[in-house]
Amino acid sequence: MSESVADHACSVREQPFGFEWCGVEVLRCAEFRLTHVLQVKHGKRNVNIYISPTGRSIRVYLDGKELAEKREEIDLGTTS
Repeated sequence: MSESVADHACSVREQPFGFEWCGVEVLRCAEFRLTHVLQVKHGKRNVNIYISPTGRSIRVYLDGKELAEKREEIDLGTTS
């Protein structure tokens, strides 16, 4: 007997500054010098995302270490 997708569905629980979904917590943490900080947590792993006011700079840290150490590794492209 095969299990349906609904048998594995996870519910979303709202929190004061974000939500929890299938054991993953997504939080709006702070605004620091106009930079917005989001955090995604699952178990002992944390991803912190720092977004500049213009959105041109996005820095991502996994467990406290920046994922792209060289600026040219991330190409955000241009909007037209």
